[in-house]
Amino acid sequence: MTVGIVGLGLIGGSFAKAYHAAGATVLAYNRSRSVLDFAVMSGAVDGELTQDNVSACDLVLIALYPEATVAWFRSMAAHIGPHPVVVDCGGTKRTICAACFPIAQAHGVTFLGGHPMAGTQFSGFKNAKADLFHGAPMVIVPPDFDDVLLFDRVKQLLKPAGFARFSFTTAQAHDEMIAFTSQMAHVVSNAYIKSPTAAQHKGFSAGSYKDMTRVAWLSPEMWAELFLENKDNLLHELDIFIAHLGEYRDAMQRDDLTALTRLLDGLTVRVAILTGASKARERRAALEGVASGEVQLLVGTHALIEDRVRFANLGLVVIDEQHRFGVEQRARMWTKNEQPPHVLVMTATPIPRTLAMTLYGDLDVSVIDELPPGRRPVRTVHYTDAARLRVWGFLRQEIARGRQAYVVYPLIEESESMDYKDLQDGYEAISRDFPLPEYVVEVVHGRMKPEDKEAAMRRFKSGEAQILVSTTVIEVGVDVPNATVMVIESAERFGLSQLHQLRGRVGRGAEQSYCILMSGEKLSKEARARLDAMCQTNDGFRLAELDLKLRGAGDIAGTQQSGMAFDLKIANPTLDVQILQLTRDAAGGVLAADATLAAPEHAGLRELKRRYSGEKSIDFSMIS
Repeated sequence: MTVGIVGLGLIGGSFAKAYHAAGATVLAYNRSRSVLDFAVMSGAVDGELTQDNVSACDLVLIALYPEATVAWFRSMAAHIGPHPVVVDCGGTKRTICAACFPIAQAHGVTFLGGHPMAGTQFSGFKNAKADLFHGAPMVIVPPDFDDVLLFDRVKQLLKPAGFARFSFTTAQAHDEMIAFTSQMAHVVSNAYIKSPTAAQHKGFSAGSYKDMTRVAWLSPEMWAELFLENKDNLLHELDIFIAHLGEYRDAMQRDDLTALTRLLDGLTVRVAILTGASKARERRAALEGVASGEVQLLVGTHALIEDRVRFANLGLVVIDEQHRFGVEQRARMWTKNEQPPHVLVMTATPIPRTLAMTLYGDLDVSVIDELPPGRRPVRTVHYTDAARLRVWGFLRQEIARGRQAYVVYPLIEESESMDYKDLQDGYEAISRDFPLPEYVVEVVHGRMKPEDKEAAMRRFKSGEAQILVSTTVIEVGVDVPNATVMVIESAERFGLSQLHQLRGRVGRGAEQSYCILMSGEKLSKEARARLDAMCQTNDGFRLAELDLKLRGAGDIAGTQQSGMAFDLKIANPTLDVQILQLTRDAAGGVLAADATLAAPEHAGLRELKRRYSGEKSIDFSMIS
């Protein structure tokens, strides 16, 4: 890969160092020859970018001021050719794109606007860093939003720089965003340090002062040009800001504590929390706030479904870990407003009924199938009890590397009716195999006092304990990035949803993580299918599809979340997807023409609706 860099300041220099570290050939142009020579001597640049070699580049990155960017591109466009992708990295986009898009089209050059959202308070090549863009977003302004192949190509070309995500937007939207997020901050901080009293207080540099003034020391020439390029958006934001400052001044002049408190609130909305552990005073304040409308956002647990929680005007319900709620519980949130609210449900493992609703067209679905930056897929393996010594040896290896592990059991104590591993016996065995003082083993289960459970979790999170023995109480809400091994005992006892949720407790750091499924030798056909599926994929949606096939769709018109609520004589919702799609389209056509089914020819449909809707006060078919 050959990369051309135009401008070797902080941004261009960091690109040069990043691509050189990735093994690319880096050619560069800089107005100051001495900077280019220094970059070549330092090894970050292999040679000069010229009219003769620019066409051989795969990627050309322009890191100049807007005016200089347009001038360079105009002078070089005839020499670039169709092969390179040219991306400018300036701070504003409208002027550059308006000038360069026509030039690129006239010469057959692929040109896109771009803005790497990273930087420091320092400038120049000497301060450039190869990892400056690691984990940062990259904004792209394309001339054509329909060229998907180009977008993929751009992502691959920019990947060696280390960007975590890419956003595609218009030049106008970009400049509006940058006026608020970047330019306003610079104006405010620069004006702040210019105060006549600033010099008197240099010795008192609290963290807030440093955070605010960090951006004020950057290149004045660059910022002045960018401000004027984007002055309409920046002036708009400044007008709003000045008006808000006037509100603060007026409130203080009036000694108005209430108004000042409102202004100092970091959010434009008031937020409250409600859980089973909330103190009486906090609970009362939250209930009164949501009932009156003073609290606009209420965050809580199952406590939110209680009858005494009344909303002034509930518009949106977001249910995380949806699989932990029953249909009737979700329905109670539905009935807390005269007009049913919008509902967004989220889970890594949709229950069969939910997935069936997507097949029937009653529920829209969006899938996030990308891992967060820096994370690796969890490796999942299945072992029987005969391989236990091997598994324990692997645990010792991981612990020796400074990692931690979970061991999960389906039962707290031995059961006469179920032949599964239990936590009490398991904890004793693990404590013998991993003895003090070399190893510290903690235990957590649902019968423990809350304070004991919290103390054990705290010791595990802090790294004092290497192994946490638990039941499924850790299924959700536990985040320990250093934990890299999840051992699930009697894994055949768990459903796909639980197995996937438990696996999600590891793989939260940068290190490779492992999920080990332990089982007996004898497995049912269904249990083996579940364990094999866990080993084959990390995709929760694919696992949910298999769960639907294994357990059945449940009752769409009722509360049953799995199983076969009704006997379909011919069709199978998981196998006959094409028939379902045709049926959905046909039903949509009927309802579009006759939403109430009032037409005489729809009498049969009205009867079916009456029969299957029943006399219930809640239409459960509407509850996702």
